[in-house]
Amino acid sequence: MAQMRMSKQKVFSAAELDEHDHIRPTALLDLFQQLAGEHAETLGVGFDALYRQGRLWVVSRIKAVIENKPALYETVTAETWPEPTGRVDFDRDYLVRGEDGRIIAKGVSKWCVIDLNSRKLVRAQDIVFPGEFCLEKNFEPPFAKLPPAETLPLAFEHTVRRSDLDHNGHMNNLRAALALVQPDRALVMPAGTPPHKHASATPAELRLQMCACFTALSPAVQVSDWEIRRGGRSYTVHTLEWLRGQDPDGALYLCVGSDMLLTFQEWYRWQDMLKMAALVVESRTGTDEAALHAAAAELKKAGGRVLFARAESYPCASSNIRSGKIPRGQWPEVLPPEVLAVIKEHRLYGSL
Repeated sequence: MAQMRMSKQKVFSAAELDEHDHIRPTALLDLFQQLAGEHAETLGVGFDALYRQGRLWVVSRIKAVIENKPALYETVTAETWPEPTGRVDFDRDYLVRGEDGRIIAKGVSKWCVIDLNSRKLVRAQDIVFPGEFCLEKNFEPPFAKLPPAETLPLAFEHTVRRSDLDHNGHMNNLRAALALVQPDRALVMPAGTPPHKHASATPAELRLQMCACFTALSPAVQVSDWEIRRGGRSYTVHTLEWLRGQDPDGALYLCVGSDMLLTFQEWYRWQDMLKMAALVVESRTGTDEAALHAAAAELKKAGGRVLFARAESYPCASSNIRSGKIPRGQWPEVLPPEVLAVIKEHRLYGSL
């Protein structure tokens, strides 16, 4: 059997480097997380495979050491491999090299698998890997014993912001999609007039203002008024064609809800859309796993690529706000303050 090892190339953008051209820790940890997830998928032990078995990967510890600076827009090679397993733990190593072979960073993470029904750890021998484990280790031992928390110096203080919390449904979904795809740019684009719906009674400029709340999630997030300015009925395939024209060589991802995935083959020119963009799917109910995977399998047969971004389901739809099913007194609990301010200022949806 072949050793289980994976490598991929990566270009660090300016946003991923600090003012001294060092890799930001968050960027490096995001890269490690992405490598681990992609490699596990290729080995047949990824998130989806284990989730269907009622199991879940959990990372318990991670260690990273940055040894050299990458040059801006330098193409680096990132590798990952799993070490031989313990009784209930799985160590995974990472190595990032520059174009000249120098080590830029290395790391190791410790994982375990939890049974979602019993809430107990799963034995490592019950997770079947298809190849030979690599004996190479970045660190020996990988983790030192942590000192008591009260003996550690204070590094910094942080005031929790609304954007740090999984509080609002669509923001929660986009946050999960950003973590999965890690795009250079993410566009939030209010529709002009969807072909399957009546035109929104809320003026376009106000919907744009409300969408500004998404920019708190990441510097990569931008709000676009392209579909609104274009006018007429908004077909997503036209938006994808415009985006492809803006960046012919870039990878496109379209974030959709579970209801959209289940009816995707009813969309105008859906086959052309699959050729241009991968779908990133969010489940709103959390109870439609079987139907979602069946729909994804059909789209994959048609040449599509479907990714699932995992986030806790959020029992609130925008229609519940507009229809009054959620009382006005509860709106501050379910709406970002930027959205609530626009609603109140312009007396939308029966607000006072």
